[in-house]
Amino acid sequence: MWIIAEEMRWVRDEIWPIPERYTGRVEDPSLWPPDARAARVFFFTGVSPHR
Repeated sequence: MWIIAEEMRWVRDEIWPIPERYTGRVEDPSLWPPDARAARVFFFTGVSPHR
């Protein structure tokens, strides 16, 4: 997509809270739902340099 760096920060700021909701489970297995499995979420944002 064509986007400026500030807009990319907005995208990150809107998306990041979703996986962040579950980070407490890392330290407290009692919060794991039944049948929970370990998963990795990889999220990267970046704006290409000027050409």
